[in-house]
Amino acid sequence: MMQKRMVVKLTLIVALLISSAFSGKLKVSGTKILNDKGETVVLQGVNMSGLEWHFKPWFGSVTINHIATVWKANVIRFPLNAQWYINNENANEKPYRTSVKEAVDFCAKYGMWAILDLHWQDNNVKQDAINDAVAKNFWGKVATDFKTTDNVLYDLYN
Repeated sequence: MMQKRMVVKLTLIVALLISSAFSGKLKVSGTKILNDKGETVVLQGVNMSGLEWHFKPWFGSVTINHIATVWKANVIRFPLNAQWYINNENANEKPYRTSVKEAVDFCAKYGMWAILDLHWQDNNVKQDAINDAVAKNFWGKVATDFKTTDNVLYDLYN
């Protein structure tokens, strides 16, 4: 019982440390990235491949918690498929945009920023020049979906 209480206390302490390091929206000032408290932020993170080629992410809350608490990352980059996002396709699983939102929400839960990366424009798994209409449509939907989300950053095109 004593060990269980100690684990709960340590978990709460780690959660407090993570939440105190994360402070909402970022802005650029000269050569520095600042949080909404005016403190310098150094983005250190990982790329979480998968959402660009599969509707259902292979990762979840446990994985993102590990990245935040053990690896001490404060940002995760998520490559996305524009056509799936635009059409919100997925006949067999939850809608694609729901999976993306869950990834962003997991990051926020663990005090991390999420970088949404327009990686592919369709099911064609190769890097072509992006079609302007596709990019505008994609970013318009992403901007609408995350306009009030403080922990989202954008990577315009891979």
